Amino acid sequence: MIRFNSPAKSGSARGRRRPPPNYLSRRVQMKVMFLVFLFMTVLMLMTESADPENWEWMWRLGDPAVKQRGPQADTGTPAQEQPALPPPSDPTPNPLVSQAEKPFAPQEMLKGTLDESLRAFQITGWSFVLGRLDQQQRLLLAATLRDVRGNRKLSEGQQSARQGMLTGLEEGWNAHHSGAARALESGGDPLTDLQRQQCREIMETSRTAWQQQLASLRALIEGSEPLEQHAAQLAGLQQLLDARAFAQVEDNTMFRTSDREAWTRLWEILLSTSPAEKAAAAETPVSFVQLFSQPDAYRGKLVAVRGVARRGYRLPSREAAGAMSGYHVLWIWPPGGDSPLVAYCHKLPDGFPRLSERTATRYGTQLNADVQVTGYFFKRWLYLSGEGLNLAPLLLGEVTDWQPPATSLTGKRGLWLSPAITTVMIVFAACIGALIAVRVYRATRWSIRARNAWGDHSRAFAPFDDEQVLGSIGDSLRQLSEEDRQGTGPDEP
Repeated sequence: MIRFNSPAKSGSARGRRRPPPNYLSRRVQMKVMFLVFLFMTVLMLMTESADPENWEWMWRLGDPAVKQRGPQADTGTPAQEQPALPPPSDPTPNPLVSQAEKPFAPQEMLKGTLDESLRAFQITGWSFVLGRLDQQQRLLLAATLRDVRGNRKLSEGQQSARQGMLTGLEEGWNAHHSGAARALESGGDPLTDLQRQQCREIMETSRTAWQQQLASLRALIEGSEPLEQHAAQLAGLQQLLDARAFAQVEDNTMFRTSDREAWTRLWEILLSTSPAEKAAAAETPVSFVQLFSQPDAYRGKLVAVRGVARRGYRLPSREAAGAMSGYHVLWIWPPGGDSPLVAYCHKLPDGFPRLSERTATRYGTQLNADVQVTGYFFKRWLYLSGEGLNLAPLLLGEVTDWQPPATSLTGKRGLWLSPAITTVMIVFAACIGALIAVRVYRATRWSIRARNAWGDHSRAFAPFDDEQVLGSIGDSLRQLSEEDRQGTGPDEP
């Protein structure tokens, strides 16, 4: 027979089994809700970690004095937002580009391959030569090459001035080559014989190239030969001058006077860039991180960027004459980023919101337009804002694609939300969760009370082991027979 009041064995498997959780208990419900929350958090972190824009802060460590976040209102003046013009009456060499007083170091001539070393030596030579010229001669050289690129005939009124410019260039290059030769032969450097021979080859190649370029310039100015015969030499000369101008641009600075040459040249290159070249660049846009972390690699290169233009204004150009009468400045936030890019555009597409003039008290027009800007990267620009000093990649380009202001609440592409909207959504979700919890609690409290009321009755029967029985039926019958034989059975009538 079954013994209902016999306790279960402590070692049995049924005695060690735990009861199932009560999913109507608030404690269990909170555990389940917490596990679901952790699971959703892991999914969200996996999604966000795949976005490279979320890791751009890693490229900004090590410079705590400079903030990266974009300004709410720019406190800089309009005069600080484009390179300054040099004084027009200054007859002295430009100290920012002059290298005439610097001693030549032969070991600096060898930089990379022979072609790279030759190019570096020629760029250094042009800095030396232009540093010996006065401002009028430098401007005259730039104007002469600009007329050549535009297939315009040189004016005859400045013939003598151009001859003087040629004389200054020739004297400067002769001084550069002779100074480099003297420094190399003096033996005051740790160069080997092989390295000295390589330096001599570089200087000889540079001297030959300059003689060819000088002959092309003289033929151009004198008009003795057709321009087509010297186009290749003059194009190579212009490439060296462009490389030297870009080398004068310094990152992490405001606009400087030495930026003016590269600034003017990049605008000229942009206006002559074909639509096919712009379309090819737009096929592979670059990110904020690429421009911010590798300014030397992208300087002077044609790139395309996308983002949301949130502010813009117009600036008048400082040039008294030229193709650029003014600039349209756009502050663009890339997708998922909180730091802006700055784009100086020479024109805006049809239908684009009209921008107000930038003044000392007006910070421009608020925008919310998805734009694509294609242009040339200039520098990593340092500017003043209400937050202090900030850095931003700066481009010279034009808006090649744009969409009207978005109707969404975010104002940005992707899933980015402003802090205010995020806070409202969190509070709203918390209220909904609280209402659901109260509803579930009210629906389950009566069943919990009823179960607790019957809890004492359920404990009236002690646990027993199913295997703990008295014996078989035969044993029970024999026991009854034995009791009857001994007279211990029930009384007879």
